[in-house]
Amino acid sequence: MTTYTTHNVFGIQTGVAILFLVKSTHKQLKPDPCKISYIALDDNWRKEEKWQWFSENNIEKMAFDNITPDKKGNWIGESDTSWDTFVGVCDKESKLGRKDSGSIFQLYTQGLKTNRNDWVYDFNQEILSVKVKRFETVYNNEIERWNQSDKNEKTNDFVNREIKWTAELETHMIRNNKLSFDISKITLVQYRPFVKLHSYVDRIITHRLYNNVHIYGLRNKHRNKSIFFSGIGSTKPFQALATNRLTNYDFIEKPQGIPLYRYTEQGQVIDNITDWALQSFHNKYGCSLSKEDVFHYVYAVLHKPYIP
Repeated sequence: MTTYTTHNVFGIQTGVAILFLVKSTHKQLKPDPCKISYIALDDNWRKEEKWQWFSENNIEKMAFDNITPDKKGNWIGESDTSWDTFVGVCDKESKLGRKDSGSIFQLYTQGLKTNRNDWVYDFNQEILSVKVKRFETVYNNEIERWNQSDKNEKTNDFVNREIKWTAELETHMIRNNKLSFDISKITLVQYRPFVKLHSYVDRIITHRLYNNVHIYGLRNKHRNKSIFFSGIGSTKPFQALATNRLTNYDFIEKPQGIPLYRYTEQGQVIDNITDWALQSFHNKYGCSLSKEDVFHYVYAVLHKPYIP
């Protein structure tokens, strides 16, 4: 059964625009010689009223509005550009050291991504030790087998599937990087909100450490605080949560973490809040604020939804 609308001139459900695109034959100066003339009819008009309007109005006498697109190319006035006025929490350019302004934090990271949680997490430290030692035995045996093979077989087809393999672990095997159990590498990790688990954190067995070594170190040896908030691809409502230790990749859904400090390989502590951010807050709120005050301010804003 066909359903016809009462307001659309073509009897369809989608909106309709009539465009006249005119190409100029004259060479004009940059930056943009394009001119946009626009007129809109009342959405509440029925299609009969719109037909009547077209029959009674000549295009040469229509009262068009002249429109200048914004920098993002929006030209009907429906774009909210207020986002551009907000201060950035973090961005890639600052993280890579390409600029020292425009964002509050320099370094940010995701949580630990193990790709083998069953092997490297447990509530019980002794059980975790048993699992990691078993993983070590199988993995190191595969290194020996690989070294004695003709190495013509694909590593993905070669390895023992008792343990969980990733491309990174296969690379470690090829490079003869053996795993040696060290109980000091077991540390409490924030696995989920309000849930901590023992984890074995190591450059070989942990799939990806990301920048966590510069925030807490492999053994949570560095004193620090981090704010984690929902990242790109999150399907749940926005959320933010603070922690003072290493976190799992899924601590909250697809999060990014912004720490108060970052550490060099030699253990030197560096403020992760930029000088530019502190000066911006001083200009706005006065010079009594510290970088830690800024950190707590950001957490308050992210944690509490804005209420107009």
